[in-house]
Amino acid sequence: MRSLINLKPALGLYLCAGVLALPVNNLSSWQQEAFSKKTSNQFSVENGALLVSVRKSASPLFFKMPEAKKIKGFKIVGEFKGLPTFKDVGLQGKKGSDDYPLRIGFVVPGKKTLSGLYKLVAAQWVKRIYGLLPVGSGLDRIEFFNISQNANELGVKRTHYSSDLLNETIVAIQKNPGAFSVEHSLKEPIDTIAIWISIDGDDTLSDYGVLLSAIELIY
Repeated sequence: MRSLINLKPALGLYLCAGVLALPVNNLSSWQQEAFSKKTSNQFSVENGALLVSVRKSASPLFFKMPEAKKIKGFKIVGEFKGLPTFKDVGLQGKKGSDDYPLRIGFVVPGKKTLSGLYKLVAAQWVKRIYGLLPVGSGLDRIEFFNISQNANELGVKRTHYSSDLLNETIVAIQKNPGAFSVEHSLKEPIDTIAIWISIDGDDTLSDYGVLLSAIELIY
């Protein structure tokens, strides 16, 4: 399977031979959001790659796909210009230390609708997720795949303590800053309508950057 990174984009993304390469060189193709009561990350394009600057901050970055696709795997290439700083990396992912240098989330449509009392009490990020869904569609869950600094977490799966809508799997370990390349094949394809990039430093009060030079979805 050949990389499509060097081809010119058509309509903001690449489509060819079962690979969808997200437009990391075009920030206008992404939807920047914010968490309440948290400082937001800064997003920019540097040398044709997407740069996420973390300053004791956290905020979602979404890419809404033109239509739902069954995703079979993904590849992410980039560089960590620093990492979250932990007094004890063994606490990574726990409440109060829930910072990962990279999470890629797959928004899965389903039957859960945002209505009634749930709509009144739902967190703002939940409402934003529903805004990415096609009219009349509901939500099933968000499947996150994380890069961790804690080698003991490799392969660990969990439902996040903050919401039963969020599932996480640790798919790679990065102990030191520098270049990275992660390829992951899913055991079962995931219906996906949007991609959620999460890069955090709010819990650990960390300052660092992540350069994303390629994000390819395999379908």
